[in-house]
Amino acid sequence: MHRNHAVENNNYSVFLDATYYFRRGPVPSYYRVDFDAAPGSSLNNKAVKINLPSSNVKFSSFIGSCNGILCFCRFDYVNSVTLCLLWNPSTQEFKDIVHKEPYSIKEVMAYGFGYDHKIDDYKLILMFQFNFNSEIHVYTLGSSSWKIIGNTPRVHRGTGADTYSLKLLNGSMHWVARKVVVTGDQQTVTKVIVSFDIAEEKTKEIQIPIATCLLVEEEYKLRNVELVALGNELHLSVVSGKASDIFELWVMEDYGVVDSWTKLFSISNNWGWGTLLSFDKSGKILLFTGHCSQGNQVKKTLVSYDLRYGRSTFLNIDDMPGRFTAETFIGNLVSLNSAR
Repeated sequence: MHRNHAVENNNYSVFLDATYYFRRGPVPSYYRVDFDAAPGSSLNNKAVKINLPSSNVKFSSFIGSCNGILCFCRFDYVNSVTLCLLWNPSTQEFKDIVHKEPYSIKEVMAYGFGYDHKIDDYKLILMFQFNFNSEIHVYTLGSSSWKIIGNTPRVHRGTGADTYSLKLLNGSMHWVARKVVVTGDQQTVTKVIVSFDIAEEKTKEIQIPIATCLLVEEEYKLRNVELVALGNELHLSVVSGKASDIFELWVMEDYGVVDSWTKLFSISNNWGWGTLLSFDKSGKILLFTGHCSQGNQVKKTLVSYDLRYGRSTFLNIDDMPGRFTAETFIGNLVSLNSAR
């Protein structure tokens, strides 16, 4: 079945965010590893250090990309200011974005960056939490303007990354949110997928088939649920917490239709949690994982897994940082100045 839902890619890159955090602030450190279309097939078997352009501020978190434009953000809690950088490494164009928050006490929960096809422009999405509410701030690149959309479902963070990146698919941002359901005097907490249409600037919910999809049987302890946008399909990856971890990947075959959730595979692993980076039609997947090494220290690494033979390979790539988060991106010559 996995052959029918594979992503047919050309060459792509994995961006590694190895930023260190100290009391005086973040010390940015970034790398890229180039791959061909087959996951686990590095073109040069080396992590290449990347220097960001001479921006006015230091950035920390890489939060995603769209059409080859990379987006970095960090929140200055002292001054309640969001600092963002858009950069196309293929053209070397970049733009700084500074957003002063109207509230003094607020937490940045998630970031997203995508393209609005209706106005032919790019938008930066910031999700904030304050008290028990959350709201979305939308920045339009061409007009340099901000818009606030309130009362949105809060993000549920997984364990794979410190900063949650909203997943871009079909012109919408997606995230997993907690939802409180009240029935009479009973209150239960469940999870739903929330999508935010970049053009319409509206949210809607997509139900998750929890009973079958999220391993909620008593013998399992759910540890990580993540959304993955691969090709034109929305995927859900799940890692359970038994004695031996189980990694599952589900796909929504008909976007927005709950009954179309289909399990692509379920595999046992020895690398703990895993974030899916790539999946090809030959049955190979590439994951960003964390596993315990000597001294029970969690080591971040890239793992290639062959579904046909049930074999996992820890990739031995030169000059890899010891700690990092990872995201894939595909280069593009699109200009930041093309936005209106």
